[in-house]
Amino acid sequence: RIPVVKKPKVGILATGDELTEPGSRPLNDASIFESNRYMVSCLIREAGGESADLGVCKDDPDAIFEILKSSLELDMIVVSGGASVGEKDYTPLIVNRLGKPGLVVQGVAMKPGSPTGLGIVRNTPIIICPGFPVSAFAAFSMFGLPILSKFLGTRGPVKAKLKVKITKDISVHKDFLTFVRVIVYRRNNVFLAKPVSASGPSVITTLTNSYCIVIVNSRI
Repeated sequence: RIPVVKKPKVGILATGDELTEPGSRPLNDASIFESNRYMVSCLIREAGGESADLGVCKDDPDAIFEILKSSLELDMIVVSGGASVGEKDYTPLIVNRLGKPGLVVQGVAMKPGSPTGLGIVRNTPIIICPGFPVSAFAAFSMFGLPILSKFLGTRGPVKAKLKVKITKDISVHKDFLTFVRVIVYRRNNVFLAKPVSASGPSVITTLTNSYCIVIVNSRI
């Protein structure tokens, strides 16, 4: 007999008037191809979960509310976009409308990903990721993956760790945890990490062009 658990099912919703599906015709010059759902879905599957695509929704608070309300039977929900405090950043308010305790965290001391919000409704965790791809990656990695591991009763996938030497100085905010994307290579039996970027949350190539991430805690 082998003890097993059911794969946690995670719903992924992207919000934003500017978003359009990859492969479709852009609506206008301001259109952006939506990629966060695909990226987060891959992270979920790699961690042992199952993703449920909730689609793309315009910046319509009532429509977003209905989608999230009908998805509360899922084990976890990830919302991409609407996390900050702009005119159309409705998601934190919508999470509070859904039920108690609602939004429990808005804003996290990390870069990228500082607008990240965390909520819980009817025992369903809700992670509000910023719309920028690198920020969404950081937010889900820091908060979504540990929750998935809790559901699965594991410590999560084994992650390779390596002691490296940074090849040049990097500028980080003293009060924030910073995710620095780097390229690692070996020279004279020493592993070196060349920074790709410590900023640029909207530039997904800073992820695809890097090999790993150095997490800098400047308060230590």
